[in-house]
Amino acid sequence: MTYTISLVDTISVVAALMVLISFYWPVRPILTTAAISCNLAFVAFGFYLDLPLVWLLHIGLIGLHLLRFDLGGGHGTYFNRLG
Repeated sequence: MTYTISLVDTISVVAALMVLISFYWPVRPILTTAAISCNLAFVAFGFYLDLPLVWLLHIGLIGLHLLRFDLGGGHGTYFNRLG
């Protein structure tokens, strides 16, 4: 019995790898970009499997990441403004 990798398998693996990258990347602009890429992969995953809660959540998270990127100028300095 053989198993062929489907498109949804590939998307889910890419999304999982992007989550790992977004947790471990030390540079803020690249981390935010990785997080946005991760969310885009999960949006594709949710659309492909017709899971509206998944893609709605990650579309919202994309908005939050873009806001974070904008407020910090890509460097995470908005944390200093909050404290």
